[in-house]
Amino acid sequence: MTKDLAEKAGINTEVVVPRHDFGVKLHPHQEAAVEALSNGKILFGGTGVGKSITAATYYWRKEAPRDIYVVTTAKKRDDLDWDAEFIKYGVSTAREYSSAGLLTVISWNEIQKYVNVYGAFFIFDEQRLVGSGKWVKAFLKIAKKNRWILLSATPGDTWMDYVPVFLANRFYGSRTEFKREHVVYNTFSKFPKVDRYINTGKLVKHRNQLLVEMPYESHTVRHGRNITVAHDKELLRRVVKERWHVYENRPLREVTELFSVMRKVVNSDPTRLEVVRELTTIHPKLIVFYNFDYELEILRGIGNSSERKRQTHLTESKGGERWPPILEPTQIPVSTKSSRSGSTVLKTASLKPDYIVSAARPIPQSSTSIKNDSTNMTSTITSGSTFPIAEWNGHKHEPIPQTDRWIYLVQYTAGAEGWNCIETDAMVFYSLPYSYKNLHQAHGRIDRITTPFKDLYYYTLVSDSVIDQAIQKSLKVKKNFNERDYIRSKKVI
Repeated sequence: MTKDLAEKAGINTEVVVPRHDFGVKLHPHQEAAVEALSNGKILFGGTGVGKSITAATYYWRKEAPRDIYVVTTAKKRDDLDWDAEFIKYGVSTAREYSSAGLLTVISWNEIQKYVNVYGAFFIFDEQRLVGSGKWVKAFLKIAKKNRWILLSATPGDTWMDYVPVFLANRFYGSRTEFKREHVVYNTFSKFPKVDRYINTGKLVKHRNQLLVEMPYESHTVRHGRNITVAHDKELLRRVVKERWHVYENRPLREVTELFSVMRKVVNSDPTRLEVVRELTTIHPKLIVFYNFDYELEILRGIGNSSERKRQTHLTESKGGERWPPILEPTQIPVSTKSSRSGSTVLKTASLKPDYIVSAARPIPQSSTSIKNDSTNMTSTITSGSTFPIAEWNGHKHEPIPQTDRWIYLVQYTAGAEGWNCIETDAMVFYSLPYSYKNLHQAHGRIDRITTPFKDLYYYTLVSDSVIDQAIQKSLKVKKNFNERDYIRSKKVI
């Protein structure tokens, strides 16, 4: 290992360090996981508990000097996250500098290029092995000829999700065999739909053989708050009742289009952007998750230097007290346009954070005053300064700004997993995703074992519309929202 590589890994080159660990120190829950891991198992732990360094340590102790392949998200590959973990053990992507095998980090989209690799060790990060698509087929081919482990924060919602891993461990000879032994289909459904599973004791035994859990008592406390925002009820009624595409002035063609337009009506309401703007005055560094491109266009306007400039002035009557203090929830006023008259009216978004925001008076166009009645604290926001905005989505892969104030706009599918940020304590869900896994993974982006924050704040913007309430109901019970199932339930007439 060269001196430069040692310095990058944070290793003191003046001290002779035993080769077996290179001075890397693990937490007790990580050490226990390393000892429990073996070929074909799933390293299962919540987001931010240190699965990456645990997997790297397992390789170093039990699988080296085999070549090592890490299959991960494109963001973690591009950000060199795995390179940083393995360099701690002197394992490099350059053969001449590696103290063991050669490290190769690829994205899931590249997995098919490596199906002919033989005798190596694979780490499958942020588990994507669901169904029977090309990724699963490539994984099964690789698993036959190599040693491997999986890393996951959400290993499986149903028994069908475990099928690829069960096949790779040769618990079953084929997917058909698994279905024959355990799956009972609904005979009244027009498409294959699992009614129930049988012989589940065997399934539990197989799962317990594979899962290596990483229980960890986090030092962080999550504060989740729903903020009720407005929506255009008349416009939504026309979409739902008349099946009319209000943006293209024509009838709706199909169910998917119906839900797409419903969501656009609800998610485009200006109260959402106003609430995000207010939250930036409380959290100068803010991550905002969104779903659709039209939401991105709306959010891009939040930091427009020619339209919105801000200055924050805080006056405290109680010196040295944390702001915002931990108090009772109330409401925050936000202004919006009336859909009928076009005039500006006052809407009230129900904000339920761990602090009080008074809704005593309307917001003037030039400035906003948020007053805490319990501590006589006032924050005045005036048109003046700006902060940078960066994006992570299918169009842009920008790093988080290295400034004192910023907004990071992240699309759920592109950035719900595979990266982390310990520079902020706050996150906003501008709209709800259909996927519970995406929402769960998104929460973990700031909840890391290395975060300096104890209190983490998660704000979910949700309206009282039929679509928002239906999605939220599914996510609350850890289920994905399904449009066709919702239609069949006759809740949309």
